[in-house]
Amino acid sequence: MALRAGVAVVFCYINQVTIFVACITINEKRTEQNRHYMTCKVLEKSSDDTTPDCYKFCCTGRKPKSTREAESFLDKVPKWILPRLFAPVWGKIIILLLFCVYLAVSIWGVTQMKEGLDLRNLVDPDSYYYKYRGWLDDNFPGGTPVSIVFPDKMTYSDFKIQSQINDLLATVKSEDTVLNSFEINWLSSYKMYPTYDNSSEANFVTGLWSFLADITNNRFRNDIIIDNSSMTIRSSRIHLMSESIKDSQDQGNFMLTMRNIADDSSLSVFLFSPAFIFYEQYVVVLSQTLQTMGIAVAMVFVVTFIFMPHPLLLVYVSAAVAMITVGIFGFLPFLGLTLSSITMIHIIMSIGFSVDFVAHICHGYMIAEGGSRNERMRNGLNKSGAPIFHGAVSSILGVVMLAAAKSYVFFSFFKVMSIVITFGIAHAVLLLPVILSLIGPSVLKPKALQKTKPEAQSGIDHNGINNLALKVA
Repeated sequence: MALRAGVAVVFCYINQVTIFVACITINEKRTEQNRHYMTCKVLEKSSDDTTPDCYKFCCTGRKPKSTREAESFLDKVPKWILPRLFAPVWGKIIILLLFCVYLAVSIWGVTQMKEGLDLRNLVDPDSYYYKYRGWLDDNFPGGTPVSIVFPDKMTYSDFKIQSQINDLLATVKSEDTVLNSFEINWLSSYKMYPTYDNSSEANFVTGLWSFLADITNNRFRNDIIIDNSSMTIRSSRIHLMSESIKDSQDQGNFMLTMRNIADDSSLSVFLFSPAFIFYEQYVVVLSQTLQTMGIAVAMVFVVTFIFMPHPLLLVYVSAAVAMITVGIFGFLPFLGLTLSSITMIHIIMSIGFSVDFVAHICHGYMIAEGGSRNERMRNGLNKSGAPIFHGAVSSILGVVMLAAAKSYVFFSFFKVMSIVITFGIAHAVLLLPVILSLIGPSVLKPKALQKTKPEAQSGIDHNGINNLALKVA
């Protein structure tokens, strides 16, 4: 899934730097030629009131004379609201306090985060298995069957071998998570059967055949593999049962404990349960998530180092991404989610969304001019605020449809992406503007000798071009 998402990102980038840019270029030429956006007819001056409304809509008008006329409502809102939030001192203090509370809640949430995956979440809530599994867990909670497998040939008639097997069983049963009352042991049952004979391995196997031929011992036939040619036992197994273990962390620890017992045994043995295939993820999901996210954040650091024009911005971007990541982990319990192989993929994908917003606002600050950091940040928001909002709204619209999904995979993706976008936009338009307005890179004053700006001569400034560059980035 992560690989497919990466391929999709590559194709998305190729689309934006080729087809999308070409379409924007064609649209700019259409605007310069004063043509209608839908009919491409050359626009005429507004007619009198007797002109039909349909004709006015399709054939009259003029091209925008300024950037303000070309802006939509979403383009104007950030320019009007955001500077008013961080410009006053009290506004900066409130924003910083709110993010301190956010970070504290996130850190506390990390301590409450749980790992694991309820197997019912892999199926539709309306499915037969989902209903049955819920009823089974509530009324008949059961343990996990564990097989003690001896894969190599052993002289089972030897008293020393039997003693080692008994010691191994005693070690396993000494664990609090293992039932002492349950055991399917062909060896102990055979030793109480009349044909039991351990004078030699051949006699032992001959008596074992008689033991297995008894209909009351049919349950042991699949637990022993006998080599008839050499009259030896090639492999065998004994079955035990664990207590009812519901917590995924305890399940993972139980699996590791069983494996450690097998490793410490002097016999060639391994302990296995079909449930261990699910317990595997409970053991490695946290370490794999942290390792993968560490690699992703390191790559973000490298790319930011290459493209960001100031080293101080590298620190701010990295710190913002780290805070967003902590928030994602910390808010999983509040969303009713656990860290599993499914949410792990969602979280790793969120790194790209996190860096996208914060990188745009830092870039907007660096290309803006102003006599103070406040003024420079205000100009930066005028350039990049609208593209950030457009990106956030389009991303939300892209995942909001998954809110009605019954599948746990898609619904959890909606939850994770929603908080990623929310935290990303909050850090980009609230926290970073405050930080940059206080301790941002040095002030970039307007060029003293530049009397007339090119954008003033053309009627429309280059904010649209800058916004386009930010969107493509």
